[in-house]
Amino acid sequence: MGTEAINMLKQYLVTGVENLVTKILDKTFNRLPGLKEKYEKYEKEKALEDINFHLDHLFTCYSLGKPKLFNEYVSWTRSLLETRGITYKEIKITFETIKDILFSKLPERVCLDIREYFEIIEDNALNKKIKVETLLDSQTKLEDPLAVEYLDALLNKSRKEATELILNALNIEYTIKDLYLRVIQPVQYEIGRLWQLNELSVAKEHYCTATTQMIISNLYPFIFSTAKIDKTLIATSISKDLHEVGIRIVADFFEMEGWNTYFLGANTPIKSIINEIKEKNVDLLAVSATLIIYVEAIQDLIQTIKDENIDVKVLVGGYPFNLDPNLWQEIGADAFAPDPESAISIGNNLVN
Repeated sequence: MGTEAINMLKQYLVTGVENLVTKILDKTFNRLPGLKEKYEKYEKEKALEDINFHLDHLFTCYSLGKPKLFNEYVSWTRSLLETRGITYKEIKITFETIKDILFSKLPERVCLDIREYFEIIEDNALNKKIKVETLLDSQTKLEDPLAVEYLDALLNKSRKEATELILNALNIEYTIKDLYLRVIQPVQYEIGRLWQLNELSVAKEHYCTATTQMIISNLYPFIFSTAKIDKTLIATSISKDLHEVGIRIVADFFEMEGWNTYFLGANTPIKSIINEIKEKNVDLLAVSATLIIYVEAIQDLIQTIKDENIDVKVLVGGYPFNLDPNLWQEIGADAFAPDPESAISIGNNLVN
């Protein structure tokens, strides 16, 4: 795989992508008699969105040279779609159609490169039974009784009870770090899994997350009471990545260690991040990606930092980096941290 091949695939996917996506859906309908009649306007629009999403992930994984990450994505998307009434056969034929249309249009050298990406999903993600276990079922990180109570309060839309559970536990049995690691973070993971299983609506997931963000804000008088040291951090999620709770917790951990922290939130454009780094004279940039398709944007951010000779260390984290232990090095980051606690020790080592 070379730059020329990547550019060929990118040009094909970007140029006329709407026609390409429509062709894929039409051919899928032809292969599955009766499916077109079953789809109303909303279902068709969602199917087109899903195909676009599949192509985005294929291109990103191909650009990074990561067929295993594409397999992880297909496994994830299969489990998501099957809980929403999309059959295994429909999913399998959709990916087969994507392969057939791409192979009929792309140069042979590119087809040879991307063949591996379809072979791996045929052998794994599209061939094995997938079970998405909840943390409650697996009895791992929600063993803490407070985590179970907190989740129950969120799911029952009792914001007052959820808030009181956290604030009452503070400094009695739990430090703020305990609350983050033993309660808030694992509960957020569980909420995400319940949404993936279609046991939680988008609206309810948003409510739970917004409530947690509000409760975190109530902890700030305690978080910001730490004596300061001469180190500065910016923490953010990259452009289009709307998830922010995880990287917000990382920022708060650094704040509790005495760092001056600037949390920029989610979906922050590269130019804005660069401007803030320069303005704040930052020592460390912590940036997260929740999905594989956001890794390229982080790579672009790191390249911009290098091109402009900005003296700042870059620490990355998030789901794609947890899946692939070498990914952070390959995109040019200075380090990777799998969790907030290790982010502190790694961050201190980087700037010292």
